[in-house]
Amino acid sequence: MIKTLYNSKLIFFVLVLLLMLSNFTSATDSSESSFEYVDYDVEKDDPLDQEYLASGINYYVPPSYPAPLTGRIQLIHNWAKAISKARDIVSVLDIVEKVNLTTGIGYGSGVCQANLGTIPKLDIDSICFQHGAHGVASTDFATNFPSSLAAGSTFNKDLIYQLGRAVGRESKGKGVNVLMGPSLNLGYHAAAGQNSESFGSDPYLAGKLASAFVKASQYEGVLTCPKGFIGYEQQHFRHTDEWQGGKYDKLQSPLNVEITDKVMHETYLWPFAEVVKAGAGCVACSYNKVNGTFACENSYLINHLLKEELGFQGFVASDIGAMRSGVYSVLAGADVNIPGDIYGQYADGKSYWGPLLTRAIYNSTIPQYRLDDMVTRLLAAFMANNVKIPLDYDVDSLPNFSSWSLHTYDQKYPFQKSGSIKQVNYHVDVREPFTEKVALQTAREAIVLLKNKGSVLPISTEDGYSRILVAGLGSTTDPRGSDVEQAALANGAIYQSWGPNAVTSFNAISPAEAISKKARERGFMIDISTDEYDLEDVEKMADLANVSIVFALADAGDGDVQVDGNYGDRKNLTLWANNVELINSVADRCYNTIVVINSPGPVDLEGFIGHENVVSVLWSAPLGQYYGAAVADILFGDYQPSGNLPFTIAKKTSDYVDIIDKVPSNGKPVDDLNRLLDYRYFDEMGITPRYAFGHGLTYSTFKLSSLSINEKKAPTIDLTKPLPYLDPYYFPSNPLTDPSEALFPFDEFKPLPGHIYPYLYNTNIYSTKQFNYPKGYDPDIDCDFENDPTCDAPPISGGGLGGNPDLYETLYKVKASVENTGEMEGYFTAQLYIEFPRGRKAPKNHVRQLRGIDKVFIKKGKSKKIKFEITRKDLSYWDVEDQTWVIYPGKYKIYIGSSSRKFDLFGEIEIS
Repeated sequence: MIKTLYNSKLIFFVLVLLLMLSNFTSATDSSESSFEYVDYDVEKDDPLDQEYLASGINYYVPPSYPAPLTGRIQLIHNWAKAISKARDIVSVLDIVEKVNLTTGIGYGSGVCQANLGTIPKLDIDSICFQHGAHGVASTDFATNFPSSLAAGSTFNKDLIYQLGRAVGRESKGKGVNVLMGPSLNLGYHAAAGQNSESFGSDPYLAGKLASAFVKASQYEGVLTCPKGFIGYEQQHFRHTDEWQGGKYDKLQSPLNVEITDKVMHETYLWPFAEVVKAGAGCVACSYNKVNGTFACENSYLINHLLKEELGFQGFVASDIGAMRSGVYSVLAGADVNIPGDIYGQYADGKSYWGPLLTRAIYNSTIPQYRLDDMVTRLLAAFMANNVKIPLDYDVDSLPNFSSWSLHTYDQKYPFQKSGSIKQVNYHVDVREPFTEKVALQTAREAIVLLKNKGSVLPISTEDGYSRILVAGLGSTTDPRGSDVEQAALANGAIYQSWGPNAVTSFNAISPAEAISKKARERGFMIDISTDEYDLEDVEKMADLANVSIVFALADAGDGDVQVDGNYGDRKNLTLWANNVELINSVADRCYNTIVVINSPGPVDLEGFIGHENVVSVLWSAPLGQYYGAAVADILFGDYQPSGNLPFTIAKKTSDYVDIIDKVPSNGKPVDDLNRLLDYRYFDEMGITPRYAFGHGLTYSTFKLSSLSINEKKAPTIDLTKPLPYLDPYYFPSNPLTDPSEALFPFDEFKPLPGHIYPYLYNTNIYSTKQFNYPKGYDPDIDCDFENDPTCDAPPISGGGLGGNPDLYETLYKVKASVENTGEMEGYFTAQLYIEFPRGRKAPKNHVRQLRGIDKVFIKKGKSKKIKFEITRKDLSYWDVEDQTWVIYPGKYKIYIGSSSRKFDLFGEIEIS
């Protein structure tokens, strides 16, 4: 509940605004028992980490203040209209109401994984944030879709668009407003826990697929919030609280990642530029430090890179629990703090924001226009994407589930174990034929055929096979079930990696179940064994089998969960559960041994890949509930494999970058993210991989021909100067009133346990100490025109969504023909790589880089055209000195083929 003053003009204006909005829950229940609320001591400033340049860091990050105002970029019409409408709403809100729309109400204080406060006078209900890149997390009767890494291995932009629609549609059906995900980390560490949440180890691939997902899910009426901004490449040391005890006792600070300016732009920022261009309404800052400063209070990352260079018009939210400060993060450009609590102090009602943010506005530590812009960005993100803002009278659009309980009836606040018993789940079934079909198709296309010696696959009775052995724990559901909390499984099929993204798997189909059904329909005899250690019986079965299928696995996940000694990140790249010995034991006795691997990234294959009887190998990332059905379709040839590796599989695990898992003597771990990423490193170093990035076999054969490269627009060396900013919009002067108007209204209701409120708890809003602003911030100067005439102009690389509009202009169109010369219809994935010019003056980014994907379905004996568009950005490198994208004169080599190492067509572009 928010205390407000009404008058006739306000009531009239509110009615007009309600027509502009379109959609939310009732006000806080005042019947709950009271608790001892937090009396914030204004003598104590926020517990900030003010160490901006940690010892030994060579990557200086210049401060960037003030935070850019939204609505200043020209020619973005849908955003311009939305921002204007949002400003109309913000103009009638008081400070407490604005703070309530920017601070989460506390972990477990709402039905979703994070909820913002409400605005009763406008009927705005609590905005619901929920993990959901592969389905609505923490609820039931929703589809468990394939992981983002599995989606990445499809290399299919059109399919991922449909996946985004399916996930968005189910999320909206559950009442979710903001879908947290997908993650845009790039698998720098092969063993990183969150790798299955991202699209793979190439920024171009990740950007194209993520942007398709974002467009589609927002089309269905749910905002998306791509995560991991930026450099979030491992789970170890993301929080100090998670890593304590034993060898971690010396840890004093979360992980700091070092990224050079060039690598930042050409690698880690690339996919974020793509989702911003696609219209993403939200971006989530990550847990780690970047070049010495926490990501969520790093003004260079948020204010400069994201909001200025990339022209981001939406709001920046913290990943859940990633906010580390109050004033610093707000000034650095963070707009929304979810879930609102201080990490590790959930359900105690404390927040770096909430009442501390209200106090900072009243005492002018933070200017009012900054808070106005924060709320404007939040509301405009909904309107620009035609996503409804939840309204409390629109019951059908509100969340119909609880993230904290699967029971129909439970306490109102199950996480806090408080409140009266009420219905908390309505078990709304949001699955439908379309969403289930997309889940299955994505799972099928995500399976990568690594090896198929002698064309043993697909399995057929026509080849004389009559008896099949299915072996390995990975073939059946874990004995504990498929719905263990946060999917922390180690003894069964992996439907998803563990963590808060976990989707219930009530209807998961195990591989053994699906294979048994197909085998019996075809007249095969089938044996199944899940014993990984006592191999005597399985060896006897292998002696009798014509074909043996061994399921192998490994998993990873969120850092707050430990599975079999793996704390989020994998402790090594070996297969789990004695898989290698099992594979070799079976292969020693069965001439046709097929290995099916399910893992969240690369695994070590060297212990069995050379065995003469291991004739076929399939790999996939977690495939969701249709894992078994999809694998069975591929094994028996009902569907042809068409997946491609979204990373490189090495022959030696030492060719990967190790997880930073040791605490240095100063207690401040550092991770250097500047090595060439994945296949680029292998190519540059001349290392032959076991299987290259993009590799993936099919049951058919394809022939490429007829390459043509046509210039659409002559490239220039430098970018065109972007259009100037529109004049800044400042809300009408609103002098600060008596802070007593913002006091907690105890006479109206009692505070709920663990709930975060925007109210002040006393009127003592000034500290006796001088507040230390972050370096580079001057509260008295917005823009130093005298010394920096460009301070109010977009950077040359900016001026549009995703950056300078010139970057996305098509300069060349490339076409070729693909013929299906085999015996089965199926997909072919064409991949275009560009090698940059070499020479004494050439920039050092000449290694081949993926710059095009086109997946086409071709019937046997038929041909199809493949098409690529090469943009200016595809040919550009980041000039550190001039801080812009530049095309270097010279010869650009074009390679088209089926992996980063297998090419069939070659061409050149000469740029003078």
